[in-house]
Amino acid sequence: MDSFTMRRLREARSDYFSFVKEIQAELNPLEGEIEKTDDLDQVFIETGYDIRNPNLEDMPDFIQDFIATIKDLPTAEKVQEIHRFTLDNFTYIEQNDCGTRFNFKDFMNDHYQGHYSGDCDNYAFFEAAVLNLAGEKDVAVFGGNILYRNPETGRTGGGGHAVALVEDGDDIYMLDLNMRDPVKLDEAKGVGVSPDSGEPREVEIERAMMAVMLGNLNKIMMWKHPDDHKVYSSNCGPDAKMDDAGDSPIVLSGFKIP
Repeated sequence: MDSFTMRRLREARSDYFSFVKEIQAELNPLEGEIEKTDDLDQVFIETGYDIRNPNLEDMPDFIQDFIATIKDLPTAEKVQEIHRFTLDNFTYIEQNDCGTRFNFKDFMNDHYQGHYSGDCDNYAFFEAAVLNLAGEKDVAVFGGNILYRNPETGRTGGGGHAVALVEDGDDIYMLDLNMRDPVKLDEAKGVGVSPDSGEPREVEIERAMMAVMLGNLNKIMMWKHPDDHKVYSSNCGPDAKMDDAGDSPIVLSGFKIP
């Protein structure tokens, strides 16, 4: 880690809002301009997307019971248990219509015998919410361009994606449906294995786009880069236009790496 990043991190740790500052330093490799808002209630009024943290009593009983069993664990163990619980109880489905269920109460009630389905944002919001309800105050849902590489084969893939983040002391862990275990990030990079095949994976956050901070912070951060129109695109619906994104657009619907 370079001295400039180290200085920023040291300054961040002396501040109450260190998690926000560490995310800016750690996960904003392109140094995009940041816009913030802390009025999540107004976001809900304007958009109907309820990205406020849910109440524990709005969760199904079996999730309340799960949270009760882990809330007193050290953060590192708690993060591992929550990620394992999520991977065991979720099925990935692609949502090409870009439908995102941000209303936690409705989403919590949309399950069959404790099993959920959704794409990356559903995984991320669920894990961040459970982390916070289990006592973690510095959590977030992060969206951006994330790349994966198999160091043995050289195979690389990735794109627009969403993950949950949590701070544990000086460390930031990423909970990602494409990784079997939570990944400790260092300069926006980490290592792990595939949850399906067990193949090794190197992961890198290439560019930041959005972070929804839950818990004590309650704010939304948006990174603006001057070339966003050339990079980000959407595959919402069958008639989506990709022209502005060139030949290799990054889609924002979320993905699962095989």
